[in-house]
Amino acid sequence: MKRIRAAAFMTGVLILGLMLTGCAQILRTRGEIAMASNNYEAAIGHFQESLIKNPDDHETRARLGFAHFKAGRTDQAIEILREVLLKKADEPSASLYLGMALLKRGERGAAMAAWRNYRNPAQPIVNKEIKKQLTLLEMVESRELAKKALADEEKLQAVAAKPGTIGVTPFQDLSPDGGLRPMQKGMTAMITTDLSTVKALQVVERLRLQALIDEMKLGLSGIVDNKTAPRFGRLAGAENLVAGNLGGAEPMLRVNTSIASSVKKDVVDSFGVEAEKQKFFELEKEIVFNIVKRLNVPLTPEEKEALGWIHTKNLQAFLYYGQGLDALDGGEWKTAREFFEKAVKEDPAFDLAIQANDSCPGDEAPTPASLMAMNPAQVAAQAESAVSASQASQSSADAAAAAAAADAAGGGNGGDG
Repeated sequence: MKRIRAAAFMTGVLILGLMLTGCAQILRTRGEIAMASNNYEAAIGHFQESLIKNPDDHETRARLGFAHFKAGRTDQAIEILREVLLKKADEPSASLYLGMALLKRGERGAAMAAWRNYRNPAQPIVNKEIKKQLTLLEMVESRELAKKALADEEKLQAVAAKPGTIGVTPFQDLSPDGGLRPMQKGMTAMITTDLSTVKALQVVERLRLQALIDEMKLGLSGIVDNKTAPRFGRLAGAENLVAGNLGGAEPMLRVNTSIASSVKKDVVDSFGVEAEKQKFFELEKEIVFNIVKRLNVPLTPEEKEALGWIHTKNLQAFLYYGQGLDALDGGEWKTAREFFEKAVKEDPAFDLAIQANDSCPGDEAPTPASLMAMNPAQVAAQAESAVSASQASQSSADAAAAAAAADAAGGGNGGDG
């Protein structure tokens, strides 16, 4: 008898739970309808009622935060969204909306941190848009840091760079016809990526160094040489700076590399490596391991394995990638993406080209200079518009996939009959 009563009690609890969940879902749907009609106050009410019945629904709570954001209550939105992330750190919608709200409040760095945590495998199109927005914000951040470094140069002379910090600048093209220019930034990006896998090193981002090069107006070539490297390293906040040049007679490629110390204000080491141009990937690895060895940085077995990873062996893909980076730095989004797509087509497994293609801003994206001229509300508005467009594209893609799956299932049943 006791067992029967216990079973009846549990059944009742389950039914009640299902009823509450069902009511909560109805209220959530009403909230979404209100959001679609721009009736944010009504949406807030529906979301709040839904949460009373199902307080552990983190996605609905994130939508509540977004509704407050749309209603103009940015501070309240941020408070709610941060509360969601405290309870569920990987709630994608909370990270997404928090980034927008922080942008509107003028907290670009915090917004970037929120978006770097955004992961939503169910919405790959939105994932890519967030990466594109991050590229834009990182370029703006880099330019502002470069301006500040130059303005505070006298103060920086008395500040020693943090031990282990290192930056890699574009390699100068010494070929008579400029034929090695596509390798300049590609080689830099590969070396930077590899060094970032070493825990003892803190690598300065490529975009930040490029912004400093642009701000310092380092000649027509935009190249850091042995004379300017120590000063450049100090401005970039790097203890050591890697610079060098590309040359050699066909079919060979020679890369001369220097390591400059911003602390000692001089070049502290240099070396050269040479191989056939088609073996550029072997040269890149030689350079990386030489840098680590000459800086006396110990490597774990795992780090050695990571440093040995070959990004691509396809020379043409590598050249396209470098051209894409050059176009990206110039704000030529369409051209950059075309080069990255060509690189991926040449080598579908080229990880750096895939990442660059995914994070390259869209054709209609503003330039960094345009973004810098906007106020926080305008920056947030353009980001929200771009993300909304990606969400619409995702919905269309999902609907098309569902329709195709239904057609396939229907065709299969028809064939069986």
